[in-house]
Amino acid sequence: MTDVLLQADLDCDFEAFAKVVRTRRSVRAYLPEPVPAAIMNACLDLALLAPTSHNLESWQFIDVCDPAKLSLLRHYCLDQPAAQQAPNLIVAVARPDFWRSGRKLMLEAIAREETSDELRRLMTLKYRIQIPLIFMDGPFHALAPFKRLVTWVIGLFTVSWYVDVGRSGQLLWATRTTALACENLMLALRAAGYDSCAMEGFDEPRVKRLLNLPRAAHVVMVIAAGRRADGGVMRQYRFAREHYVQRV
Repeated sequence: MTDVLLQADLDCDFEAFAKVVRTRRSVRAYLPEPVPAAIMNACLDLALLAPTSHNLESWQFIDVCDPAKLSLLRHYCLDQPAAQQAPNLIVAVARPDFWRSGRKLMLEAIAREETSDELRRLMTLKYRIQIPLIFMDGPFHALAPFKRLVTWVIGLFTVSWYVDVGRSGQLLWATRTTALACENLMLALRAAGYDSCAMEGFDEPRVKRLLNLPRAAHVVMVIAAGRRADGGVMRQYRFAREHYVQRV
């Protein structure tokens, strides 16, 4: 019975998915009705199923609902049409500092999981020792140059993983993961009958102060969401696959 249920979960409709992808557009004009909370929560749940490095979930999604904050956020998004008209604005934030809480949650999950003693031992070692070695850079990231030097020297003699270190490296690591979740969110909204626009034009320092975000956080994008209005879709240009895809 379990195998049958598992197979049912794995059966997917490629054409249905292709329709969602093909009909997703960056929408600039919206109807005033907001996305119902239940649907937004379901879409955010799907966003959080995106791939995440080490399962540390270095992201944060803030669905701004307070009218006063929403009004300021529209202005901080440079008064773009999508920001002004969309009934919902979701701020996608990369949180490299979440590695600590993610590590703690993983250790708790490993302790609860029914698995072999050997696998539990290896997983525990990873999150107790390897993860801190990767992410702990000391005060003001003072150890980052040393870690970068060590990986460079190792790479001279063998295949090596060049760890993302320092503030810039950890921000890049968290931003990649957050961007994957953003795509999940936008596709989920389209599948639910709503549309979105990923906005990169905003005043990040003011957005961070508005949402009381710490210095370590980085606002990756602000996603406008709602039902598209007439004339809300701009022409989408896509060029020959051969220009972007190679097989070697």
